[in-house]
Formats: sequence, structure tokens, C-alpha cells
Amino acid sequence: MPELRDLQDLLDKADTYRPGRGIPEPPTEEEVTRCIQVLMSRQCIYPHQNHLARSYNIMACPDYQEFFRRYFSAMGLEFHFDPRSRMIALRVPGIDKKRYDWQASRLKKDETLVLYTIKLAYEEGFRANQMGTRGEVEITTNDLIDKLDVVANVQLEESRMMAILKLLERKGVVHIGELDPIERIRSLTILPGIEVACPEVYMQAVADWAEQQPQIGTAPTVEPVEETAEAEEDVDV
Repeated sequence: MPELRDLQDLLDKADTYRPGRGIPEPPTEEEVTRCIQVLMSRQCIYPHQNHLARSYNIMACPDYQEFFRRYFSAMGLEFHFDPRSRMIALRVPGIDKKRYDWQASRLKKDETLVLYTIKLAYEEGFRANQMGTRGEVEITTNDLIDKLDVVANVQLEESRMMAILKLLERKGVVHIGELDPIERIRSLTILPGIEVACPEVYMQAVADWAEQQPQIGTAPTVEPVEETAEAEEDVDV
């Protein structure tokens, strides 16, 4: 089977590459595959994630981005680079577009509510000028638990809450801090990826759904965060 023309064009950049131009060395075919796998698994990646440095630097380079835009566009996804936070992300279609691929599974009801509550905390941090230079907002797991109780009248077991947060951490939505041995709480950094995972149209869909429910039921048919197959060890070599 002949190779994709866009892929070959990207690989051919190695023939004319000259060091010292301020751009990373063009990727090999194996590295292109790695970049695709990383973004499909993670959805949102950042320059401070050193274990993903090579994949990030390739996709952050304007000279190489056109291939990734075209590739993901063919899958119905948008390759997005945020100049403020320098986040690289995959945006999924709006809630009015159906998904037929194997990744378009819905979040569970408690996952949806945690995501929704995190987005509310992020917006509150922005309005209160508490956002850091990388577009991040700092809260604690206790803050999240209290807000979830107020917003949705939901109380989750600690183990379940941590499982949800680890899922969102893998998707580049939050970063979970170390456990304080005395206070028994963790710091929680809300990353700019929350805006990709939970856009305004999704926030409104959740709010509309909640108004129609006498109690918590099945989450609405939207895909704010994609479920993917388990990724390989996320370390660039």
C-alpha cells in the first residue's frame, strides 16, 4: 500500500534539515506514529511534560503541524495548538455530530458531574484572577468534594473520586498533587485542557439535562473526553 503523501512530505523534510534554525529535527516514521498515539491517548499535552518532550516538540513545531491537522481532520477531529498555554490538544466534534468510532463512549454520570464541577471551579478561579501564567487554577480535593456536594448533591467514595481524577489527569485536564499526610487532602491543578474537555456547549447540555432530572440519572449523549484503549508507557525514547 503506498504511503500517505502528507506523511511522505513530512518525512522528506529530513533531507533538507539543517541544525541551528531553531526547529526540532524532523520526525522519523516511528516518531510520527508515536505522536499520533500520544495525542489519541492523552488528548491534551503540555510543554512541561518532560516524559513527552520529543512528541510535544514535534507537534508544536509549525513546520510539522500541517500533517497532524490533515491526519486528525480525516478522523473528524481538530488538531489544536493554544498559543497562550502552548497546549496541544484534540478537539472532538460538537454534541450535534454523531460519532461512530470505537472511542466515542460516554462518560459515566459521576465522571460527568466531576468534570462539570471542575470546569465551574476553573471559571471561578479565572473570574477571581487566580489563574497562573500557564492558564492553570489551583484548588484542593476538599474544595472539589465540597463543590460537588453543593452543585450536584453528590458524595463520592475517596477511591472512586481518585479513579475519576486519574482518568482526567491522563487526559490532560488536571494534575493531582501529593497527599498531605496531616490534612489528608491533595492539591489539584486544573489545566487548560478543561476547556477542551468541557466546552461551553457541553456545560449547557449538562445544565439542561440536570434541570429535567428529578434525580441523578444517565449522562447526556456527548463526548467531552474520549475513552481510548490503554496507552503504552508514556515515555519518549
